[in-house]
Amino acid sequence: MKPVGSLRPKGETMSVNRREGLVFVVSAPSGGGKTSLVERAVRALPDLKRSISCTTRPPRPGEQDGVDYEFIGRETFQGRIASGELIEWAEVYDHLYGTPRSPLESNRKTGIDTILAIEIQGARRVRELFPEAITIFLKPPSLEVLRARLRERRGEEGAALEKRLQLAREEMGWISEYEYTILNKDLEEAAGQLQAVIVGERRRVRAGSSPQKGSS
Repeated sequence: MKPVGSLRPKGETMSVNRREGLVFVVSAPSGGGKTSLVERAVRALPDLKRSISCTTRPPRPGEQDGVDYEFIGRETFQGRIASGELIEWAEVYDHLYGTPRSPLESNRKTGIDTILAIEIQGARRVRELFPEAITIFLKPPSLEVLRARLRERRGEEGAALEKRLQLAREEMGWISEYEYTILNKDLEEAAGQLQAVIVGERRRVRAGSSPQKGSS
């Protein structure tokens, strides 16, 4: 796992054509802040689009269809699975989430970079299909901080809260699968680090370089 600011191992190449858009995958435990940081990156950087996931869960207050998620029914979702329209999909807390194939492939062909804010299960599938994808894990300062965030942002308590925290404990064990890790202790600092990763990877690919990996 690479700390923010370090680069890929010497000799490691990237199979993506330089004219194609890059794929950035951002994962975090539920409540880890991945959506907020991805949205900031899209606003701050040119030629970067967020992949809008589809889901069967109902919108939360303030969420907009087609902006935060595409909200669809379970039957429609299952039809998209059957037709191969989704790159990946997973069931999380009794709701289905998936990544549409067409926008991502279109972005790659036109040289637009795509950033995905997805769960760890989905990130594994994306890496299988796009081995050159750049993966970033957002780590909360602690489970207690995550607990407080979930209470504040989602109003969760009791069994539902403990279920999310237990999954977060398991997900923290998968950090080593990611190339970069960002500690999301301060929102502004974490946003800057995420954007630095994107800019750095763009420069590296354009230059065709493969510098030595930094220490963890």
